Amino acid sequence: SQISDYYKAFDHVAVVTCIENVENVKKKLDAMKRPVGLYVLQKKGTIKTIRRPEKYIDCLDAEVLYKILRKQEYEQIILKKYGYLPEVSAFKYYIECKKLFVEIPLEESYTLVLKLLKKRAKIIKAEYEQIPYELKFLAYFMGLREDDYKKIMKFLSEAYGGV
Repeated sequence: SQISDYYKAFDHVAVVTCIENVENVKKKLDAMKRPVGLYVLQKKGTIKTIRRPEKYIDCLDAEVLYKILRKQEYEQIILKKYGYLPEVSAFKYYIECKKLFVEIPLEESYTLVLKLLKKRAKIIKAEYEQIPYELKFLAYFMGLREDDYKKIMKFLSEAYGGV
């Protein structure tokens, strides 16, 4: 069911598994009759492609796309499309924005949503690679700037309390 949920929001879906589960996962994916990609996490930490995901838009759902967005993001899309935002009470605002959003042709709204999501997760690759493994998760989701990476690396290189 998780794969079906992902197809409501994305046109390419893939599963990453370990080598021991490949055959079992392949059978389950084949039974779904959808072009789900399959990757294997190798023991040395690399990812091997078993099959690439293919575009599948039959399940995309405008309401799910809308729920993914932050307020400023759906406002940006609505302003771009209609040139205005609803003038209603704060209580009705979310619902009125959703009504406008779902009227946008699905392929158009999907493209706009992807552009906004890609802007969210900008990482500075060279600096990110220097971050210790234990901190990578935090660094990725904090949206660090170049200066932030420098401060982290400076902090990690200094000795504290005799350490």
